[in-house]
Amino acid sequence: MIVYSTLHDIPEIEEIYTEARAFQQQHFGPWWPVFTREFIADEIKNKEHLKITTAQGMIAAVFSVVKAEPVIWNDREGKEALYLHRMAVRDSCRGQGIAGRIVEWAKAEARKQERSHVRLDTWADNE
Repeated sequence: MIVYSTLHDIPEIEEIYTEARAFQQQHFGPWWPVFTREFIADEIKNKEHLKITTAQGMIAAVFSVVKAEPVIWNDREGKEALYLHRMAVRDSCRGQGIAGRIVEWAKAEARKQERSHVRLDTWADNE
């Protein structure tokens, strides 16, 4: 199930980001910085941070949704696309199609908001 993250989730979100950074360091560079609790809390309060939970209630993945991207995509009004940022899947949940579920959710959400694109944030040099 994809739902908004809560402030109570922050310790578990930090664990997932720590795993993601370790994966990035092992397999390629660059890697994410440490996101502060305040940064994560602000995304949660702004309804920009979401999670996928398992049937047992564990967080399997997290991601952020940004509705405007003026710097990179020149979409100041946020009318063009829905932007996915900081998608991270818990190590024990990899290989279960979770990233694909996030993308499908984002496509449906973009259609509901009458946006023509979904854009996934990656490193500028990511081929």
